Amino acid sequence: MISDLPPTIPIDDARIYCSVEAAARYFQPSEPVYAVALTEGGRPGVAVENTNGTCDLEYMQFNTAYLKTLSHAMPGLRPQMSRKTAVVPFILPRGA
Repeated sequence: MISDLPPTIPIDDARIYCSVEAAARYFQPSEPVYAVALTEGGRPGVAVENTNGTCDLEYMQFNTAYLKTLSHAMPGLRPQMSRKTAVVPFILPRGA
């Protein structure tokens, strides 16, 4: 798993590895996942504040408004993620 890799992996490489891991997990092609990650332009540890008081987080820029909804599927999910959990935004439960 990418989350098992050392925290020194370059950000662009991490996007690739995370995209491949997420695609494999859901039996999907990795290219669209990687394209979304590039388009969103997020980075580990970065939170972009929105005018409605929520934040967009990490590589995939998922919104904090969804954390409560997703917490039933991924207990312990929280905004403060580390480079070791960089893959989490890529593998958030589908349909949660």
